[in-house]
Order: sequence, then structure tokens, then C-alpha cells
Amino acid sequence: MLNIITGRTGSGKTRMIRSMAAEIAENNPGKAVIIVPEQFSFDTERGMLSVLGNIKINNVEVLSFSRIAEKLISQYGKTDKKTADDGIRAVLMSRAVEALEGEISIYNRYKKYPALIRELLDFHREIKKCSISNQQLAEVSSKVKNTSFSSKLSELSLIFDCYDSLVSDKFIDSSDFLDMLYELLWDVEYFKGKTVFIDAFSGFSAQEYNIIEQILRQADDVYVTFCCDTARNSGRYELFY
Repeated sequence: MLNIITGRTGSGKTRMIRSMAAEIAENNPGKAVIIVPEQFSFDTERGMLSVLGNIKINNVEVLSFSRIAEKLISQYGKTDKKTADDGIRAVLMSRAVEALEGEISIYNRYKKYPALIRELLDFHREIKKCSISNQQLAEVSSKVKNTSFSSKLSELSLIFDCYDSLVSDKFIDSSDFLDMLYELLWDVEYFKGKTVFIDAFSGFSAQEYNIIEQILRQADDVYVTFCCDTARNSGRYELFY
């Protein structure tokens, strides 16, 4: 069951989440999972430690979406490929651009500039977060009226196709972790019988929404906090609408 907890900053949403998780951890060890952004994981673990103590802190899991992916893929994933680090990713993206020298013109002009590779890697990671496929980029490029923009999208789809092919040959791109986790959770019911608390997020990527879908399918209860004004008379022209 999905439960929404709303309130302004400092209204006690996180305190409520931790209190509920601690109660479950006391009575049902291993049945409480708290999911927070990576940068909040240490603070959350420290907060739960102050409530549960050194021994019972192990009764609750504090994870981020990426840490869930790394944990389950290492335990249940059927692959022996290594994760491509930033250096490997940069080399493979450069190779992809070079391999397409005769098929691309816009990005080929800037292939010797390191900044291009960084921008391509950043955009590649961004479309992965949004669950946009290379095929979708190609389809959109054919519908865009602006010729320059259409060409850029078309070339990007070609570059990313080539890059993904080079990566998949020997490596795993970390930007694929959540997609892999989503598929894995159809077979591995990791959240079954658990209560999951999702806290401190200002929003979710398309990949994260997919994981939440799987969590809702498996978990007994899911609590999600949202920072907003809960006043009943809040109208659409309120400051935080």
C-alpha cells in the first residue's frame, strides 16, 4: 500500500519515517528499508544508530537506489562483466565517434576536443535516467522540422548506439544499473514482506520511478515523503504550489 507523507521543511517528516522504521526494526528485524539519496545515506544511518543502538542498527537497511542496484546485481545478476569506470567510458565514447567518422558531420568536427566527449557522456547518462532509448532519439529526429536539430539528434542516436555496443562487449555502464535492477526485480522479490520508506527526494528520474513500481508491487507498505505545503486552503497561486 502506498502512503504519502507531506509537510514543509522541518515539519517532522523524516523524524516520523525514522520512528516508524525503528519500531519495525525492533519487532521485525530485516523488514524495514529506508531509501534516501546517496548524499543523505550517512546522516540517515547516523540518525537510525542514535535510535536503535549499535546492535539493532543492523535490523534496518539504509540504501540509495544505486546501492540497491549494486547490491542485488552483485548477488543475483548473471554477468561477470566489470563496470566501466569514467576513464573507460571516455575511451569508448571516443572510439564510437571515430568509428562513425564517415556517417556523422556535426560532431565529427569536434572529435578532437575533450569537452565533446564529456558532454556526450553526460547527455548519454541523462537520457538513460529519463529511460529514453537510442531508437526514440532517431524517431524524434525524423519528426523535428529544424534541420540542424534533427541532424544532431540523428547523429547522437548513431553515436550512442555504437557506444552501447562497445560497452556491452566487455563492460557494464553504471547508467544501466537501474534498468538492470528493474528487470531483475521481476524474478527477485527482494522487497516482499517489507516496509519501505522513501525519504528526502525532491523528485525522481524515470529509472527511479520504474524501481518504485517494482517496490510497490512487492512490499507490504511503502511510505514516501514530499516537501510541500499541506494547508487545506493552499491554492494554485501559493508560493510552493
